[in-house]
Amino acid sequence: MKISIIIPAYQAESTIIRCISSLAQQTFQAYEIIVIDDGSTDSTPQLLERLSQQVSNLIVIHQQNMGAIDARLNGIQLATGDYVLFIDSDDWISSNALELLNQIAEVDQSDVILFHAYLVSGQAGYPFNLYKPNCELVIMNPLKAFFNREIGGYICGKMIKLSFIQDKGIQFPHDSSYGEDVAMFYSIFMHNPSISCCNEYLYYYVKTTKVIPSYCLDIMKSIEFIGEQLKCQGLYKEYEDDYQLLGTRYFIETYNQIQDNQELQTELFILYKTWNKNHFLS
Repeated sequence: MKISIIIPAYQAESTIIRCISSLAQQTFQAYEIIVIDDGSTDSTPQLLERLSQQVSNLIVIHQQNMGAIDARLNGIQLATGDYVLFIDSDDWISSNALELLNQIAEVDQSDVILFHAYLVSGQAGYPFNLYKPNCELVIMNPLKAFFNREIGGYICGKMIKLSFIQDKGIQFPHDSSYGEDVAMFYSIFMHNPSISCCNEYLYYYVKTTKVIPSYCLDIMKSIEFIGEQLKCQGLYKEYEDDYQLLGTRYFIETYNQIQDNQELQTELFILYKTWNKNHFLS
């Protein structure tokens, strides 16, 4: 088995070396690292070029700033592994992560392998479950489990078989910059992948206090994308209540996060009202 690790990097000069160093220390060797520099204007491009001279399995691609989702999709296009694993540039993985995930992949041949993380805050790390352990729904109906938040809506903690993405022709959002990672995995889980669970904490997820950007309004684009994909897969009626709850929940969470910006709140509320009218009153 070969694993392709895809890392979107934007203004990552303070963290990218730590991220890639954790990969250079892996006990499993059959992997490639694909870093997509998403139009960084700091020293990230130069650091990556230097690292590519030192790390033989590191592939560096520079693109104009297009957002994390397009960087990840470009990485998928370049990937040559049996599985793909997404890592954010400010995070890292344990030295035995790839070895443990490969062991499960070799035996189960599952489409998606789930695992847990440590939540890093300052100098401390805390166990952070990215799915509900011992939950039959996670295995039997991952889409329902995702709606129920029994699988976390994070880009991390999920290794996906590349041929599953390719053979199913899975569509991903292109015009959204907020909530696009969640929409990406809804699209994957709609195709009923086989699931394996690695009950180990292998990923170090750095918790930072981030200012919610103006493009948070794109959350409604991501929600709309999920609805359209449910319709395309003939699943909308089955999951209509779950979908309506999902859209309302993400609207409320985003609305509360921008409570200091009344203008953005007003714009988001208008978008939500339109979505609400289309999906609740249809």
